[in-house]
Amino acid sequence: MAFISDRHVVLACRYLAPLNDVNDGTEIYLMLIDFKAEGATHKPIEEVRNAIKLCYPARENGAFYENFHLFSDPAPGWKPNDDRTPFFVAKENRVFALSMDVLMADGRRLGFYHLIPLSALKKCLGRINILSRQEMQWSEWASTSTRLLRISVLPFFVLAYSTFGSRFIRATVSRHAGERGRIVAQVYDFNQLALQGKNSESRADYMCILKSELLKDRDSIWTENVETSLPYRRFSRTLPVKASPAHKYLMCTADHIVLADVSVMNPLIFLNIDSAQFREKNRNT
Repeated sequence: MAFISDRHVVLACRYLAPLNDVNDGTEIYLMLIDFKAEGATHKPIEEVRNAIKLCYPARENGAFYENFHLFSDPAPGWKPNDDRTPFFVAKENRVFALSMDVLMADGRRLGFYHLIPLSALKKCLGRINILSRQEMQWSEWASTSTRLLRISVLPFFVLAYSTFGSRFIRATVSRHAGERGRIVAQVYDFNQLALQGKNSESRADYMCILKSELLKDRDSIWTENVETSLPYRRFSRTLPVKASPAHKYLMCTADHIVLADVSVMNPLIFLNIDSAQFREKNRNT
C-alpha cells in the first residue's frame, strides 16, 4: 500500500484462485481507494465501493504470479525538518514502483518492474464512483504513461529496489572482466522535465530511452503485445562489493547511491552518482 494523497491510497492486489477453480492461477491488479469516503468499517476488498480497479493485461496460461509488491518514497507532503534546506523532492514528483516475479509453465522465472508516475494514478481518481465500482483496462490507464522493465531474477538477497522522488534504483551483477560478481546499481530517472531536449542514447554506464516499446514473445507473460511508454534515463555504477547471500539494502538519494550491508562492521557505502567516486563511511547500526 502507498498513499497518493491525504484521502487516497493505492493497493497492489494478488488474487490466488482456489485449487478447484476453472480459472486456476493468479491475477494481479491495483486498487485506488478513497478511504475517507469509504469510512472506517472493516470489510473485504471486494465490498469496497469508493474505489477503482486498474487492470493488467491477460496473462498466458501457465504463468503464475509468485510475488507482487508496491513501494514509493517519500510520503505525500513530506518535507525536510530543517528549514535551511534549499531544495527537496517536490511531493508531486514521485514514482511508484511495482515488482512482479512470475513462474512460467516451462520452469522459467521472469521478473518485471512497473514504474508509474503519480500523475498517471491521479488521472484515474476521477473515475471513482460510489454507485458502481469501476475498472480501467491496461490500454486506458498504463500503456502510454507508465514503463514496464524486464529484469533478471536475482539469485542473491539484495533489496534491489527503492525510490526517491522520480528516481528508482535496482541491482544486477557485473559480468565484466575485473568486476565479475560485483553488484551493479542502476538508477532510473523518470523526471520528464530533465529529459526535455535529450536524445535517445545507449552506452555501458548510461542510456536514455524516449520511445515506447512492445514486450512480446519470450520477454512477455501476457497473451498480447504490451505497450510501455514512459521515457527515462539510466545511470549504472559498479559497487566495490561482491554479490553474496548476505543482507544488503540498496537505496538512492538526490546525489548518491547508498548500499547498507548489515553483515559487516562498516556497513554504509556511498557512491556519487555523477562522478562515480567512492567514499566509504565507517558507521555502525
